[in-house]
Amino acid sequence: MGVELTEELSPLGNAAARIAAVPRGLRWLVFLAPAAALTGLFLVYPVVATIRLSFYNWSGYGKQQYAGTSNFRQLYRDHDAVTATVHSLEFAVVTTVVTVGMGAILALAIDRKIRGHRIFQFALFLPVLLPSTFLALVWAYGLDPISGWFTHFLQFLGIGSGNWLADPHYGIFAVALAYILQNTGFAMIIILAALSDISPEIHEAATLDGVGQLRRARKVSLPLVRDAIVTVSLLQLIYGFTNFDFVYAMVNGGPGTGTDVVSTFVYYQAFVSHRFGYGAAAALVASGVVALIAMVFMSVFRPRGIRRAG
Repeated sequence: MGVELTEELSPLGNAAARIAAVPRGLRWLVFLAPAAALTGLFLVYPVVATIRLSFYNWSGYGKQQYAGTSNFRQLYRDHDAVTATVHSLEFAVVTTVVTVGMGAILALAIDRKIRGHRIFQFALFLPVLLPSTFLALVWAYGLDPISGWFTHFLQFLGIGSGNWLADPHYGIFAVALAYILQNTGFAMIIILAALSDISPEIHEAATLDGVGQLRRARKVSLPLVRDAIVTVSLLQLIYGFTNFDFVYAMVNGGPGTGTDVVSTFVYYQAFVSHRFGYGAAAALVASGVVALIAMVFMSVFRPRGIRRAG
């Protein structure tokens, strides 16, 4: 029995001996190597390959033809690319403002321990746990002008309904509504976690000073969770600008390009039109826009924890 146990443990002992034989200053490389290999394989290599592909014309098979910067120059003249970028910016701004605003209000209400607050907290966070494509398909069916469950609900209330998803002007806002209803719970739970860290003595002092609940929320609670609001707002901006599943599953970018966003534009150029070089260039430009949005946002709303001294 002891011999068998020793034989089973011998590989582990040999591995430990090999690690011990490595000089102390280089042992961190042994533990870092697997993560570095996976990062290089699944992150660095795809990025480098995409950058390289953006300078070529390729249909997915055959030889790649060098195109220089023509793909990037064509993007600035492509009306559909500009339209998709504008739609993505509108979608990101609208969904961020509404999602974070509603999330903050709900977090403040739940933090005050209103009756049934745990049930509300669970019900509001549940959509975050569900797959986005599933919810998108549920809303796509619900907004059907003939058989949709949401359409029937509006008719029951005596409110007229239309084919919103087929309207090039309102389709993107119908998608934004479904997106907001899923992601409000995420903003709520982040802000609620920050509110729970506020010392009760602060609220007690405000109460003794005669500060009402609304004024306390505006003057005390929200300023103290500013960093959490800034963080979740930046995340929502990025998620909103790069959103693909809701738009693709609900409206497929249509009608025409009425609801086309950057992510669907890249998808159609690369995988439908088989212009992989052009799609790669569009993806790189979109990544640059996201990075620019993040830098501008963080320079304007820099969290207090990372502000420079003085």
